[in-house]
Parts: sequence; C-alpha cells; structure tokens
Amino acid sequence: MRDPCVNQACTENYWNKEYLNRGHLFPHSHTADEDTSKSTFTLTNIVPQKISFNGGSWNNMENKVKAIMDFYCRDEKDSNKVLAYVLTGAVPGQNKLNEKVNIPSHMWTAFCCYNSVEKKWESQAHWAENVDESEENPKVISKQSLQALQEFLKKKYNKEYTLFKGDCSTLLKEDDSQLPKENSDDQQNDEEISYWSYITELPAKVLAWVCG
Repeated sequence: MRDPCVNQACTENYWNKEYLNRGHLFPHSHTADEDTSKSTFTLTNIVPQKISFNGGSWNNMENKVKAIMDFYCRDEKDSNKVLAYVLTGAVPGQNKLNEKVNIPSHMWTAFCCYNSVEKKWESQAHWAENVDESEENPKVISKQSLQALQEFLKKKYNKEYTLFKGDCSTLLKEDDSQLPKENSDDQQNDEEISYWSYITELPAKVLAWVCG
C-alpha cells in the first residue's frame, strides 16, 4: 500500500495557515440537497484561497450567480426544473501551502443555461485574482463573456480552450452572451431573486455552520 498524502492533499496540509482556507471549487451552496452538499466538502473539491477573498468577493459572486440560475435557468423541456452547466477552475500559482498544495493565482468560473424568461441560451463568466481583500474597499467581480474567459485562459496557459460544446458553444459567436443586465429600477424583480436565493441557501448555510 502507498503511504497516505503522497499524491494528494490531506487535512493537515491546511493546518496553521490563518490567511488561507479551504475554498470550494463547486460551491456547497449550489447543491440541491444535503447529501450532495456534504459531498463538496472533500479535498478533491478544494483549493487554498485567501480567506478575505473566499469569504468576500468570490463568495458574493457565487451567491449572486446562484440567485440568477435559480431564477432564470430552466430545463428547456421542463420549466419546473432548474438546470445549468457550470465549470470552475483554478490557475496554478508560484507558491505552495505547507510546501505541498499549490496556491492558485486566480479562480475562474462559467455557466451556461437555457433562460426560461428570454427563451434562449445564455452564459456568464467570472474570474479574479486570489489575493487578500480590504473590508473598507470591497472588491466586486464583474461578469464577463465566455469568449473573454477563454482569452484569459489562453494568456495564462498559452493554449486555446473551448469551455462548452453544443448550445452553449454557439454563444461564443454572439455579442449578447450575458444574462439580462440588471435593472436598478426593477426593484420587485431584484427582491424576488434575493428572497429565492436566501430560501434555497438555508440548508447549505446550516450545514456549513454545523461542520464549522
């Protein structure tokens, strides 16, 4: 038998580092039930993230994306079923946590879904540098197109990338590959999305509190 923790990280590799924590790739708050949420708390779904970044702009972006997907994204054949395709990744950095686990320089994520309101396929992408953030000047991660994310990854890896295929890939040829822009005057719509997001996040928030 091989010795444990040789080819992958272990819990102890994350100990004694106050400025880094175990950041999810697939967010537990995006899961549909408790069992799936628990499955996200594995080190294969974890990368080191700066605490203020993971709990700050990245967390705010994840919650906002979830609210959008819950409100707009539906199975084209079943409007009662929430359905979205999500990809998340980490760009390797130059430093390692406890000389074992690579600390990403950037985090990125993208999703594509059928917008049941606009009756068409839509997409959205985000990425940001994995750095400390100031509470006095909170950072906002702006939404981007799939094409912009693929160009960002090409610069980082010097290689062409196609993140989605099928209906989602056709969005790369369109100029409006974003979900409907937020309308500050549409207060009722914003409140509905926020309320639905809060309700759907409650089980995951309770689980995260229990797991400590």
